[in-house]
This record gives sequence, structure tokens and C-alpha cells, in this order.
Amino acid sequence: MAVFENCSVLFELKVLPYKEKKELKSAITENGGNISFVVNKKCSLIVTNDVSNLSSNRLRSIQKYQTPVVGVEYVNSCLEKGVLLPVDEIQAGHFLSLCVLSSSSPLLTKA
Repeated sequence: MAVFENCSVLFELKVLPYKEKKELKSAITENGGNISFVVNKKCSLIVTNDVSNLSSNRLRSIQKYQTPVVGVEYVNSCLEKGVLLPVDEIQAGHFLSLCVLSSSSPLLTKA
């Protein structure tokens, strides 16, 4: 079974060099994943390296669908180990809290 089989992954990597983004996207698709462009119920993961790159609309959708937000390191770790690793709930919760704190939107509150 491929590492990212049945996973739909959205990338928010504005500061990552083009070549690295392309390699990361290729690694996802070569390992059974799909690239997503919207956050919806089919989106499995959001990969970002900077919370401030997430728009208020993205943050609302992340909260609505409870989509895990992970860093590039998570993807690399999954690829190294050859398995989709569980998203650390503490890390994901902390990341979402950072998202909420970085947003000026009154619609987002801490869970």
C-alpha cells in the first residue's frame, strides 16, 4: 500500500522554493496521494511551513472540517518510515491554536 493512498493533500508553502515544492508534490502523488486545492471534507491534510500564510477563509475551513495541519517534516517522516503516521493530537491542537491566534477573524475561537 502506498504511503498517502486515499489522501488528498493541500499545500500552503509560499516561502518554499519552487523545486522543493515540486519534489514534495511529486512524492505525494507517487505514493498514492492527490493534490487538493480547496479545504473540504475530502481534504486529508494541509501542509504548511508558516501559519501566517493561511488566509482567514482557509482557517475557517480547517476549523469547520477539522482538517489536520502539518509541517513539511511530517510528510518527510511518513516517506522515510514508509507509512502514514498518526497526526500528533497535541501538535495539531497547538497548531490550530496558533492559527486562531494569528487570525483577526472573530469567527475563529479556541476549541
